[in-house]
Amino acid sequence: MAGCATAIAIANRRPDLVVRLVGVPHGRPPVGESIPPDTRPLLRRLGVLADFLTDGHQPCLGSASAWGSAGLGHNDFVTNPYGTGWHLDRARFEQLLLDRARSVAVRVLHGWTVRTVTAQEDRLIRFSLHSSGQSPLTGRAGFVVDATGSTAAIARQLAATQRWHDRLVLATAFFQAPPSAPPSRVTLLEATESGWWYLAGLPGERLTVAFASDPELFRDTGAARWPAWVQGLADTRHLAPRLAGSRLLSRELVTLSAPSRRLDPVAGLGWLAVGDAACSYDPLSAQGIHQALHTGLAAADAICAGLTRPGLVCADYAEQVAADFEEYLANHRHLYAAEQRFPDSPFWQRRRAAGFTAA
Repeated sequence: MAGCATAIAIANRRPDLVVRLVGVPHGRPPVGESIPPDTRPLLRRLGVLADFLTDGHQPCLGSASAWGSAGLGHNDFVTNPYGTGWHLDRARFEQLLLDRARSVAVRVLHGWTVRTVTAQEDRLIRFSLHSSGQSPLTGRAGFVVDATGSTAAIARQLAATQRWHDRLVLATAFFQAPPSAPPSRVTLLEATESGWWYLAGLPGERLTVAFASDPELFRDTGAARWPAWVQGLADTRHLAPRLAGSRLLSRELVTLSAPSRRLDPVAGLGWLAVGDAACSYDPLSAQGIHQALHTGLAAADAICAGLTRPGLVCADYAEQVAADFEEYLANHRHLYAAEQRFPDSPFWQRRRAAGFTAA
């Protein structure tokens, strides 16, 4: 997604450049992603806002959370100048971005992956591409963007490392809401002793329900296995009643990593990272997709400007990503500190600790 945004934005600004998008979005399981109202200007800059608004994404009116107290508090978008947010149909949105990329002459290489990258003395990046059943392709590029997600597979070959702050994990199941149920327009959050739960809408009036905790707590308590997970859900005060009459679609839990981490450095001579390759945010922030688009647009600005002064502009981009992440970490600490009901819980103790960093 961040790679698509970068490619589109470069092609919009510099149609004379050859832009290749290697690989396509990975079709990750739907996890009830929503995007905030202030994503609207980013969509406009990419030239996809009009099509997005007619693509059937359901409005997200805000969130309700039992966080810091047993009762529900509400955070809605009624007064937001950009209007509502959206519960995203991720597959549809990814296809919209790919279609836009093709329309601005981005060369999309389906089925290919970047296997190796090396920096050359002439400031070009040498690369090799691989695809099943095909002979490898090699070449050189004036600039390479790592949009490989939290693996940062390209940047790590160029000596970047990962700085981890939180290794949150989600265990997720999916439900079908009953025909009589009103559409889910609000994300529901509920803190519990060993983590937190959320419920959000998916296309087709399906619902995603996830429990977030630490990997070692999942291992020690078995909370990522069905019996313990479903018992934990039944013990919730707000989520369980919201699922009344819903039909479970599968007893198989989908486990996803949801870390807080940043690449260091996030850019170098001839390359930079965007989206989750640059930094990953806690799902509580609801900023993952917004940040993917934001860093993609910022990266395109840096690359186009960097054609004349690459080192300086990449440094500016890296400083901005780092500043944004530090602001996120401050908000992350503040948010978790607001939950004081479970003083003896290892999950909450870790997140109340000053400078919490995951090893």
